[in-house]
Amino acid sequence: MIGHPDDTMRSVELACNASFTDFLAREPLPWVRTRFQISTHPPQAIVGGMSLGGLAAAYAGLRYPTLFGNILSQSGAFYWKPEQEVEYEWLTRQFVASPRLPLKRYLSVGLLETRPAMGTRPNLLIANRHLRDMSERSGNTFERRLTCKTTGKLDILMETENKYNSGATRVSPTRHRPRWNPAYAATQ
Repeated sequence: MIGHPDDTMRSVELACNASFTDFLAREPLPWVRTRFQISTHPPQAIVGGMSLGGLAAAYAGLRYPTLFGNILSQSGAFYWKPEQEVEYEWLTRQFVASPRLPLKRYLSVGLLETRPAMGTRPNLLIANRHLRDMSERSGNTFERRLTCKTTGKLDILMETENKYNSGATRVSPTRHRPRWNPAYAATQ
C-alpha cells in the first residue's frame, strides 16, 4: 500500500502521472517481489485503488500490462482530464485507442454515486459506466460488478486471488519502503 501525506501530492501522483506509474513498476513492485514469495506472472498481480487511486491503478494497468494483469478500481475518478484538455474522461479515450490488452478489469461503483459533478464533468457512476461501455466496444472488457463500497474491494480481491492462486498471501510491508520523490522523478 502506498499512501499520500497530503491532497496536493495525491492529486499530482494519482492523476495518470507517468513518472509515478514508472516508479511503481521500477521500485515497489520489484522490491516486494524480491523480499517475499510473490509471483512475477501478470495474471497473479493486482493493482488497485479507490477514487483517484482507481484511476491510477487503471492507468498503471494500461501502461504496464506485462506487470499488472488485474486492475481493481473502486469508485474510480474516470472523469479526470489533464488541465490542457477540453474533454473529460481522458483515460477512457486511452483505453478505447489501445489494442486489446491481456488485463482483467474489475470496476466497482455505487449506484448512488450520482452527486452532481463540479462544472461540466460527469459524476462517478456515469464516468465508470462510460469507461466500461466504451472499452467493451473496442474489445477491452470489464468484469461487470456493482458491489457494496465497504466490502466490494475485499470480495473482488478474494475472488481474483482464488481464481489464480489458491494459496495467495497478502503482504503489507511497512518498513524499508521505497520512497517516491517527485523532484527526483522530474529529473529522470
